[in-house]
Amino acid sequence: MEMGSFRNLRAPLMAGTVFLAYGLPADAAVTSYLHALRTKPCEFGVRYAGTISPTAPYRYEVETDNANRVVRVTRYQRGRARWETRITFNTANVPIATVTSADGAPTGRESIERDASGCIVREVSYAMSGVRTSSVTYTYTTEYVEYRRFSAADEPVSIDRLYYNAEGLLVRDVAYDDARNLSHWLDETYDPSTGNMTEVLQYEDDGRTLFSRQVFQYDSNDLLVHADGFKANGTLFATRDFDDGNLVKLNYNLTGRVITFTNDADGNITAAEQRDHGVLHCRFAIEHLADNTVKRTVVRAADGSLLAEYPNHTVVECRSNGTVVGEYQGTIYKQPPWWGPSAGK
Repeated sequence: MEMGSFRNLRAPLMAGTVFLAYGLPADAAVTSYLHALRTKPCEFGVRYAGTISPTAPYRYEVETDNANRVVRVTRYQRGRARWETRITFNTANVPIATVTSADGAPTGRESIERDASGCIVREVSYAMSGVRTSSVTYTYTTEYVEYRRFSAADEPVSIDRLYYNAEGLLVRDVAYDDARNLSHWLDETYDPSTGNMTEVLQYEDDGRTLFSRQVFQYDSNDLLVHADGFKANGTLFATRDFDDGNLVKLNYNLTGRVITFTNDADGNITAAEQRDHGVLHCRFAIEHLADNTVKRTVVRAADGSLLAEYPNHTVVECRSNGTVVGEYQGTIYKQPPWWGPSAGK
């Protein structure tokens, strides 16, 4: 059994618009928080809760101006700034965001379009060079907000249907990781008091089959440390381990498959290796753009031969028949089987 596709559980949604210089008012306040809570995209996109010490090694440091508008958010882990967003506002009170890396070098910018009521309808992300890297559209229904992500070439990438409670906090996300294949999806549950994902149900066959259930454990700093995956009948079949919130190991308890991961300083998965019963079969190289958007995943065999590549998606698991978990569309360079008795014959 396979766990299914992976989703980034760490990066909160940040919204911005056109590109103006950042200027911090003299009377701005700075407060540190433990929790980041995702909200409807009719406001900033994130609320913060759980006031903590400004020297806590794990914290969201939030600056507000005299109008109580958020003008900067910095995420600290182990006392190091992992990412930062700086926001200014135009005369229509629309936020403008520039995302910078831990060393202060700008990595990307976002523009935003809102409807007459102030709700976001479209976001466009750019590298600092001005090259567009991705875009997102929002559609509002009485039940949920539909979030559609597109590549730089306007190709559909993924779809999320976001559900909120009466306080406007995210409680559920029905996620289609491949916008061109809606036959399988993840149904994610969130704790609105912490913003943490607590459970995921994975459905296949257009919802006719409950494939798996995952539950998550967090430490006192709101960092994910462990996840257990169960088959529909309740049998434990996979575990995931995390370090500093980053995925480092996936172990399929019933099949002998183990996948190990390498992460960069921003928490992005940059590489993975897949072993079956101790034998290395596939290596994955995940390339990112400057704003951390996934550019592509390149898959190679243990001997270094090129197997396949997949644009716009993180791929970390493959099958001997030449398919990958997530069923993403890509380019196959080596005909399957990729390993096994008949491989290479």
